[in-house]
Amino acid sequence: MVSMQEVAQQQRALILMSRIYVGSINFELGEETVRNGFYHFGTIKAINMSWDGAAGKHKGYCFVEYETAEGAQLALEQMNGVIIGGRNIKVGRPNNVPQAAPIIARIQEESRKYPRIYVTSIHPDLSEADVRSVFEAFGKIVSVELAPDNKPGKHRGWGFINYETHQAAADAIASMNLFDLGGQFLRVGRALTPPLPLYPPNATPIVPGLAPILPDPNAIAAANKAAAKIQEQGMIGWMHVHICSLYALLFV
Repeated sequence: MVSMQEVAQQQRALILMSRIYVGSINFELGEETVRNGFYHFGTIKAINMSWDGAAGKHKGYCFVEYETAEGAQLALEQMNGVIIGGRNIKVGRPNNVPQAAPIIARIQEESRKYPRIYVTSIHPDLSEADVRSVFEAFGKIVSVELAPDNKPGKHRGWGFINYETHQAAADAIASMNLFDLGGQFLRVGRALTPPLPLYPPNATPIVPGLAPILPDPNAIAAANKAAAKIQEQGMIGWMHVHICSLYALLFV
């Protein structure tokens, strides 16, 4: 039985794995420039600029949080030292990552069991079938899963491919990273998390390596009973207030 503490620890570790530090940013550049430089690696959840209120500008660094650990890792590998705005930016991990190192190592160790790759910067007009037809050249594919968008039939430009063998996965990474597919350069890397279902934006995620923990039926029944009681008490209070108000109008 997985404890709630272990679930919380893995959730924190996944958040840390999905964040990168970006330094040596030109002071004249803003958040939009950072986003344009880093969105190719996956969905960006947030960009936190180091804002200096007194100076009225940022301090030359920021933190970028991706929806996936894989997006953050690819950005770290491919953007460190790239010139943006006349400066070689520095990309690394936040200082608090070592605190979760043992849990991160466990998650990554679990992921190595699967011949699975992460693919991003996929053209919006390409379907899962299109992606499969390109990547099956490296070996038999078990499944292709593109992250669904809120719009029916649309994806968010990234997903995972599960191969039958590790060699096929390695060959696909070596051959397809920065491959021009439909006018966009793919970014391809090894999956850092075990297989999970992909959900539209704002859906409740499931912690990698863990089955979803459902509340005990007795707890659900008790919660429903308590909610009904609170609602009943609220209605009684509402009636009391309105009766008093009506009395005041009639007799005062």
